[in-house]
Amino acid sequence: MDQIETNVRGLEALGQSEQNYGGLPVPIILGTLSSEILRNMKREHEERSWTLDQLRKALHNEVYILQAGQRFQKSETRAIAPF
Repeated sequence: MDQIETNVRGLEALGQSEQNYGGLPVPIILGTLSSEILRNMKREHEERSWTLDQLRKALHNEVYILQAGQRFQKSETRAIAPF
C-alpha cells in the first residue's frame, strides 16, 4: 500500500494527474492482490470497474481491518494466563 501511495504522489509531483494515466495502474494493482483480499473488497464495491481513487480507498480500508484484527488477536493472547 505504501508503494502505491509513493508512486501516485510521485506522479502528482511530476504534474501528472489521474486523468493523464487513467485506469492503467488499476489492473496492475488488482493483479497483485490475493483472492481473499479481492473478495473482501468486492463485497464493498458494487460497480464492475474501479477508479484508482476507489481502489486506494478500498485498500486503505482493508489494511485498517487487517490491522484491527491483528491487534485483537494480540490482546486475546495476552489475556490468557499460562498455567
